[in-house]
Amino acid sequence: MGLIYLDCDRFKQVNDTMGHDTGDSLLKGLAGRLKRCVRDKDLAARIGGDEFAIVLTEIEDEAEAERMASALMKALQEPWAFGANRFFATTSMGISVFPRAGNTVEALIKEADAALYRSKN
Repeated sequence: MGLIYLDCDRFKQVNDTMGHDTGDSLLKGLAGRLKRCVRDKDLAARIGGDEFAIVLTEIEDEAEAERMASALMKALQEPWAFGANRFFATTSMGISVFPRAGNTVEALIKEADAALYRSKN
């Protein structure tokens, strides 16, 4: 089992410069791309603000989680177009994998969140 946390970099800037309608469209677009990328057996959900979580229910190892994160990153790097607004948005991700990151849900969440924070810095 694995967990990927991700958030949209500089999302506040999108809202501030292009408006909240564009920000809302970006969140919906992110959700749509995530839904198309994850396997049927996995779960993708918005957990708040511009943050999303993907639960990888069946993975062989950490390398598989990293491959899936790379595929997600590639899909999310495609340009966005909402009305007259065309732009690129980047995301940051953090990955945790059972049992290396711990053997509880709380430990997986804590590690994925810490990894996300590290990827932003």
